[in-house]
Amino acid sequence: MSLQAITEKIISDGEKRSRAITKEAEQVVSGINKELEEAKRAEQYEQETEALKKRNEDRIRTNAEAQVKEEREKLKRSYLDAVFRDAEEELNKLPGDKYSKLLTDLLHKITAEEAKRARIKTAASRRAETEQAVKDSQLPFQKVIDDENINSGLIVEGEDFFYDFRFHSLLQTLQSREETEIAKVLFAD
Repeated sequence: MSLQAITEKIISDGEKRSRAITKEAEQVVSGINKELEEAKRAEQYEQETEALKKRNEDRIRTNAEAQVKEEREKLKRSYLDAVFRDAEEELNKLPGDKYSKLLTDLLHKITAEEAKRARIKTAASRRAETEQAVKDSQLPFQKVIDDENINSGLIVEGEDFFYDFRFHSLLQTLQSREETEIAKVLFAD
């Protein structure tokens, strides 16, 4: 074999070997790139999973806090309602003289002119106390009428006025007007 042929053979074999090495290197690089892509996807998946887990934990915590707050508010509402119910029961249980005094104080909110034209409606069970309150008010009320729809307190009405002095109504008005302040005192936290 001639020198030229040997040189060409060496060059040819070198090129083949170079192509084979290059192909093998490309395959190795391609495999490494695939592994890197898989690692990136796995890391991204892990990050997304962690972010989703955190969002879910935050949502669960927020929902739990909202439920606790709602339950606390329900308990406060229940307690406030009970306080006002108890107050009404205490007013209903007042002894006759104190009951009459309370009604007298309420009747003083009415003008003498209105008293002349007024009818007083009261609970039949408290008629005597109501009549005593009318007498003690020294206002010229004309008559007291029993009303089965009244449990406590009284109603004063005329053609152009109406005063609801039933204890339940008075306490409801007080509760709606002063509830925030009462709650601050009861639930100072």
